Amino acid sequence: MKIFNTEKEWQDILEQSKSGAVFILKHSNTCPISAKGYAEVEKFSKEKPKALVFVLIVQDAPDLKQQIAKETSVVHESPQVLLLLDNKVVYNTSHYNINAKELILEYDKVL
Repeated sequence: MKIFNTEKEWQDILEQSKSGAVFILKHSNTCPISAKGYAEVEKFSKEKPKALVFVLIVQDAPDLKQQIAKETSVVHESPQVLLLLDNKVVYNTSHYNINAKELILEYDKVL
């Protein structure tokens, strides 16, 4: 899991999604629900260590969180997981629906 917070990094992530699955976690570092979602994404990362997972801490990049919502056409929530493939969101979930098993299933679908 790698933290990102710049538009350049976001553009690099989109580019990486052209050659494979990329997960984005929009995470609030002040929200207990987001802490649970973060823990689930960590579990997923341990199960699928080759998966590309990027974390945007929403307090650190409020403009970027909105830019991502606009460019993906997925309304911003936090916590929120987006699965990108070829610059498109092929799966998204948020809040208490974020769980490692579901992320594994979605990841395996796009491999």
